[in-house]
Amino acid sequence: MLSYIHENYMEPIKLDDIAASASVSVGECCRCFKEMVRKSPNQYLVAYRISRAMELLGSSEKTVTEIAVETGFNDASHFIQYFKRQTGMTPKDYRKC
Repeated sequence: MLSYIHENYMEPIKLDDIAASASVSVGECCRCFKEMVRKSPNQYLVAYRISRAMELLGSSEKTVTEIAVETGFNDASHFIQYFKRQTGMTPKDYRKC
C-alpha cells in the first residue's frame, strides 16, 4: 500500500485504490495503516505529498502552483493550507529558509 502511494501520489487517489493495491478491504487497509504507520491512509498520503513538495521547493524554481499540481493537490490554496498545517509555514516562507 505504501508503494502504491509512493508511485501514484501525484494522481488522485481514493481509499478504495489504496486498499485494492494490496487486495484488502477498506477496513483492513485503515486498520493496517493505524497499526503500522500510526496515521490513516489519507493522513499518510497528504504527509507524503507535503514531503515531496518540500523537496521540490528546495531543489527547483517551480511556482507553488506548479508544485501543488505536481504533488497531487487540486489547487494551490488547498496545498498551502495543508503545507502550513504540517510545517507551520507557507511554502513561500519555507522556500526562503
